[in-house]
Amino acid sequence: MDQHKINRDNAEDFAGLLYRKGYRDRYTISDYGGRPKQSGPLLQLLAEFLRHFEGKQLAPEKCTLETRYFNVACRFDVSYNQVNGFKVDQMTVKQEKTNEQRSYRFRHNHQLPGAATLSGLFPQPKPWERHLRGRGFR
Repeated sequence: MDQHKINRDNAEDFAGLLYRKGYRDRYTISDYGGRPKQSGPLLQLLAEFLRHFEGKQLAPEKCTLETRYFNVACRFDVSYNQVNGFKVDQMTVKQEKTNEQRSYRFRHNHQLPGAATLSGLFPQPKPWERHLRGRGFR
């Protein structure tokens, strides 16, 4: 099989997985081969990542993908292997209101949490806490 076709299939599989998990927004890719950050649709960014290493003796190794889901910023540390494709090594989730940050490691890509569950990872203020502190309801 042609290596270009294998790389394209791996990129399509990974993009499809993230799309099914609910991560459908624009992405930013960085940290590979000294290239500057680039933004755009995920499939286009992965194709550019693989194209950067085509025709060279270097094998693509790692990159960082960043996206947002409402008020939560997600950062995926991704590694690439030509046999196994793209794999999320670590996911860092940061809530922008409180600046709270959490990191998760995964063995398989299917262990990624869905995008809709990200806001539930952080504690939400209770509506009666303001009253208990003497501030009253607003």
